[in-house]
Amino acid sequence: TVAAKDQPYVTLMDGDNEVTEYVGANVTVKAKAGGKTINVTAATMDGTNRKYTVRIRTAQLVTDMHVDDQILAVGRTVNLASKLTYNQTADAQPTNKKVVWSLDNQTDALYVNLNASNGSLRALKLPANKETYTVNITVKAQDGSLVEEKLAVTLYPATTNLNIMDKDVNVTNKTIKLYVGKMTTEEFRNSCDLNVDIQPAKAFQNVKWTIAEKDKEFLSIDETTGKVEALKGGRTVAVTVTAQDGTNMRSTVRIQTVQLMDDMEVINQPAGNEIHVAAGKTMALKINALPTNTANKNVTWEVIGGEGADYVTLTAAGSLKVAQNLPSNMELFIRATAKDEGGYSEVFKVTLYKQVTMSIRLTAPTTTLGVGHSMQ
Repeated sequence: TVAAKDQPYVTLMDGDNEVTEYVGANVTVKAKAGGKTINVTAATMDGTNRKYTVRIRTAQLVTDMHVDDQILAVGRTVNLASKLTYNQTADAQPTNKKVVWSLDNQTDALYVNLNASNGSLRALKLPANKETYTVNITVKAQDGSLVEEKLAVTLYPATTNLNIMDKDVNVTNKTIKLYVGKMTTEEFRNSCDLNVDIQPAKAFQNVKWTIAEKDKEFLSIDETTGKVEALKGGRTVAVTVTAQDGTNMRSTVRIQTVQLMDDMEVINQPAGNEIHVAAGKTMALKINALPTNTANKNVTWEVIGGEGADYVTLTAAGSLKVAQNLPSNMELFIRATAKDEGGYSEVFKVTLYKQVTMSIRLTAPTTTLGVGHSMQ
């Protein structure tokens, strides 16, 4: 017999059938799941009620393991064991994961040093007159399953330098600007394609581009191609490129994201963006730059037309003065232009008034007004 708690791990066999108990001098025990020590009990049936127990340890064998081919620079070490995976479900992982690593060609020991037990592999050198060299390795399971896996490790000269390039200009350790908003242009761009000059030229040419997680709100980056795009202004983001040959060689460029002005509105005006100024008065024009995170909120003001143009002076800073001798009510058109790289501009209408009522005094005779009555 097998206890109920152990039946998920082993079963007794009666021919081809699984049973929970079996009568007979000999019994076949079949393992159903690994990683458990269980008891199989035999009891006499002659009335003496003697019992005998045998312990059985079930083990999950390796059925499938995998390790990707590797790239390794001369002088560097890779831990192959850390790359080894078992393509088995979580509840069927091997009980014994001990493996042995070996070179398929023993002469390759001239070029690499392989630890058979832990899979540590160090690239020593390249063969003479070889720009790269591939070493073939076998890893074998040691649990009796006889499962093995093969991989190829290609040796390259070690990367010594990474130069980050932007349009053929070396920008390593420099800061470049990318812009956000509808006013971006080819010159004041929203994105760029970074690339890398890898030295020596025969080194492995693959790299990985990364930014910090906290910066992904402001900048997107393709880890493979190096294409970056500004998403939100107001942050300087460190972009790092790392060699993928085991040297961990890396270089950095800083990307400053800048929000351009996309819109504006005149503030402190009773009629929204309509501006009213009386003869002889001076008004300090001010705007709200939009969006609110616009980097440069300054604008330059200028008169562009209207019959009132001859009766006003307007400074670039926005001080609008109307002449005292304004002959009649007139219209004026002025333009505000953003002082950032986008140069967004907007035209505003100004109404100039010849006269302005200084004060209004309301008077009424002293009287009594009854509920439900009115007075003019």
